[in-house]
Amino acid sequence: MHISQIYTLPQYNNFNTVQNTHDRGFGLRLKPQLTQDVVSFTGYRRFLDLPQNEIFARIKRSISPDNFIGAGGEANVYSIKGTKYCFRCPKGSDDKYKSHLDFDISESDKVNHVVANLGGGATIMNRLKGVPVKTDKMTADQIQQVAQTIVDFPVQSYRTFMHQLADADRKNMYFDDFWPNVIINPKDKTITAIDFVKDFPYAEEFAPLGKMFSVLTHDETTVDQMGMIANKILKAALKDLAPGQKPCIPPNQFDFSLFLIDLRNLNKFSIADESYCDLFNALERVVELKELELQGQNVTNMLRNDIQVAKEIIDLMF
Repeated sequence: MHISQIYTLPQYNNFNTVQNTHDRGFGLRLKPQLTQDVVSFTGYRRFLDLPQNEIFARIKRSISPDNFIGAGGEANVYSIKGTKYCFRCPKGSDDKYKSHLDFDISESDKVNHVVANLGGGATIMNRLKGVPVKTDKMTADQIQQVAQTIVDFPVQSYRTFMHQLADADRKNMYFDDFWPNVIINPKDKTITAIDFVKDFPYAEEFAPLGKMFSVLTHDETTVDQMGMIANKILKAALKDLAPGQKPCIPPNQFDFSLFLIDLRNLNKFSIADESYCDLFNALERVVELKELELQGQNVTNMLRNDIQVAKEIIDLMF
């Protein structure tokens, strides 16, 4: 059994499907959580290459209290012992999962880490190594340790996370930005979302910066940590807008204005309004220049210089 050397809390996958209504800003997202954490087992046979009857037999054996991961609003989840996979089974359909085994999964399935579909809406999914941003089972020390790990991640980790959310949005998959739905892997320095819903009716316009901040910070994140997370989220966006880079969304769709307004309205930072205005203007220039570059104009030097100016303002503010 593998448990992270850094954390006492083992690996965790959340398959909570109970939706909550999101308001704009960074308010707490509260809803029922899983009742147990995921334990990651190392070493596995080529489970998916086994005959179907053996796969179903292994799944059947996994449906036990010893392998129980937790329950969301609609499904129970079990680890498949000795593999890197878990089994998600909608409640009330435990006997229907053996109707078929389908590896022809959709792009939407891939967003949710599904590797095979079974009968009755059940799925086989990848288990992710790491720990959630926060759960009610974690101690204050564990929560703070994860928060500091997030702060210490490089900007590229934030950028990769932003690209994951943007990719899901292009596929009309809505991310439920709630703390247990993000897995932090300190070894690989990755931030991974795990709970997406297809065509969620209450989804807002995609705002990646605010969404990242809301799910990576919480009431136990210190002001200094919030500032560094904001710093790296902004720099991740600037990295996406750098000369020669293809941004994950059109430049004018980055939510710089809303993000800065929400940061100011937090009343957590001792930052003058003029500084927010200076940063907003710098970011607007970057966006305008990036749009010109994408139209084929040579603005490399100006774009590079304005990005550097924006970074310097960010470092002064956060």
